[in-house]
This record gives sequence, C-alpha cells and structure tokens, in this order.
Amino acid sequence: MEKYFARPAQFQDFEAVFSLIQTHFQADYQGEALFLAENLHQIWDACDLETDTLVLVDPSGQIIAHAWFPSCVRKDMVVIEPLFFVLPATRGLGLEAVLLEMVENGRRNVPPASQVVLQPMITNFPMQEALHQAGYSFELAFQKMVMTFEQMPAEKHPPAGLDIRPLHLGHDEQKAYEADEEASLDKGYAHPIPFEAWASRMLNDPELCFLAWDGAEVAGGVYTQIYEGQGLVHHLGVRRPWRNRGVGASLMHQTFAACFRTGLRKVWLEVDTQSPTRAHKLYEKLGMKMVGVRSYYQKVLA
Repeated sequence: MEKYFARPAQFQDFEAVFSLIQTHFQADYQGEALFLAENLHQIWDACDLETDTLVLVDPSGQIIAHAWFPSCVRKDMVVIEPLFFVLPATRGLGLEAVLLEMVENGRRNVPPASQVVLQPMITNFPMQEALHQAGYSFELAFQKMVMTFEQMPAEKHPPAGLDIRPLHLGHDEQKAYEADEEASLDKGYAHPIPFEAWASRMLNDPELCFLAWDGAEVAGGVYTQIYEGQGLVHHLGVRRPWRNRGVGASLMHQTFAACFRTGLRKVWLEVDTQSPTRAHKLYEKLGMKMVGVRSYYQKVLA
C-alpha cells in the first residue's frame, strides 16, 4: 500500500480517531455502535498520548489506524493491554503487523529487565492472523448477542417450586451477591470481587434485576442495566444445584418483558464462547443473535 506516517495521537485527532473506531466496530459488529465519545475521552485522559498511543496517517492526511497501549504493573510483571483499530478498507494490507511491531518495540514506560506480557483484545480476522503470525496465543473470547422486540415478549412460568421476583433493594443484595459469586465459580477467568464492586456494577437499575427463589435460597439471578437506550445484561448466573431446570431461561424471559415495559426494544449481552455451562446455546434458543466476537490473546516478551 501507499506510504504512511506513524506518530503519537494528539488531542486534535480526537474526532478523526473516534470516527475510525466507530467505523471499525460497526464493520465487526454488523452495524452495532459499541464505542461512545465519552469512552475515548476516558481512555485518552487516563494515559500519556505521547508514549501510549499511535496513529498511522496516509499521504492524504487521513488517520487509517490507531493503537492504544498503556502499561501497568501486576505482581512481578508489566502488563500491556493494547487495542488496535484499522480502517476496514485498509485491513489485510499489513497494517496490523506494523502496529503490533511498533507496540512491542515502543514500550517506553517499562522498567528495564521487567517481564512484559501483552494481552490485546481484537474483533476481526486480519488482526487475529497478525497475532498468530507474531506468536500470540489465544486466551478467551466473548460473543455479543442481541435480542430485539417488536411486541411484548411472552412471560413464561418458572420451574415448579421456584418463584422469580424483582430484586428488593435493602433486603436481597447480600444473598444475591453470594449466589452470583457462587454461580461464577465455573468461569475459568472469574475472580472473587468485593460486595461493593459487585453492587456498583450489577445494581444500577434494580427494577431490571430478578432473582429465582427456592424457598429462602437464591437459585440464580439476572442483572440488567439501561445503557444508551438498550438493556445491557451484565450477568445471568444459576447455582449448580438448580441448573438444567429452565431457571436461566425463566430469568431471561422475565428480563425481556421488563425491558419492553420500560420502553427498551433491544437487549444485549456478552457471553464466553467456551462457557462450561454452554450459556450461548441458551441465548440462541431464546432467539438472541450473535453480531460479533471480541477475543483476547497473550504473548510474553523476553
């Protein structure tokens, strides 16, 4: 391809970079917009643009690629979690490999003799190919799944002996938290989180959070938030003794109906493609459609 110029991003690039990121995600997620201007503001405000970013500019002055790669220290290693964005029309022409090489060789904030681990997140095949060729190993991936409604979804009765009710703030939080943490133990990537962090993420819109009760026991729960006019399901978790009994499906049906009554016409979530509970199969049976995948890779640098 034509020659390009590489340099750190500058604040005056904001609109061009944001447009590039929007185009990037819309190409990978069937037109879905995943990135807001405030997201980019937060990322750029939290990093040093001079050392933690790159843009590639073509001869006409258009920004055709962007990388963001701040570093942090975890235990005894330096971890870099880069994000790469390439204009769809220029994918597969070698820019992905160029960005990777620049990020690997341009680590200016890393202490000498530190072990460095790169953990990029990607959303398309050309970047995946570049990572494979550069010796990165696959770690995990998440499908984005979407449900849209034109009419009120059907509410289905819960399994016999169970009752599904909205989460009651001031009464149910602790039991919900303990049940959700237990249900998450089967995730290979899950780590225990404090109650405050869990509640801050899960309970933004408690009227869209539901618990399945078996007497005084919480069998499972689903936690949804209104995000940009859509229902974002943060987590659906069912404890082991109650799995394969239709609890998860009942919780999701309740969620769909509640979102519709609230005026939401789209609900989405992300699910581990290698879920040991095969959760993605449940969502497919419920009518949710996959629109894209984000994958995580890793490489340890000498």
